[in-house]
Amino acid sequence: IEPYLTRPLITGPEGLAAAPQIIAGRDARAIWGEGDLAYVVGLDPKAGDQWYLYRRGRDLMSADGTELLGIEQRYLGSAKVERFAEVSTVRITTAKEEIVDGDRLLPARRGQLLSYAPHAPTRPVQAQIIATDRDAIEAGRGWVVTLDKGAKDGLDVGTVLAIYRAVPPIPDPRPV
Repeated sequence: IEPYLTRPLITGPEGLAAAPQIIAGRDARAIWGEGDLAYVVGLDPKAGDQWYLYRRGRDLMSADGTELLGIEQRYLGSAKVERFAEVSTVRITTAKEEIVDGDRLLPARRGQLLSYAPHAPTRPVQAQIIATDRDAIEAGRGWVVTLDKGAKDGLDVGTVLAIYRAVPPIPDPRPV
């Protein structure tokens, strides 16, 4: 499934407010990309020198729009620490999107082998797709989607679900 993983991250209402933050770049530009240096506050050397970059994305609401289920954090790229200090120096190693002041960093997880067996849910699940990875109206095979259900509803890694959508009848435009 690695080709489908986009380093998705959904947080609670607090988001990444306590995460290390980019405060400036090496030059006067407002946008940085791969190979550029940036300055970050709040980095902990114990967390390692590889970091992922994120920016607050959409609020993910329940299908009826009444409950905040989480906040999407958009994956922007990765960075490697060149110097730890009160204001640390990082080099942006990959950039999926532009990097700007205020973007947040999280420690990159070391190579993690994800092993799972596809299985049906342990109980019936009635869920709705509330977001797509690419902000599309429609999605197809291999797309990443966000549901309004999770672990507390019996879903875990490897759960396989079917998607159904009622489509209104298509009228025959030919005269009768």
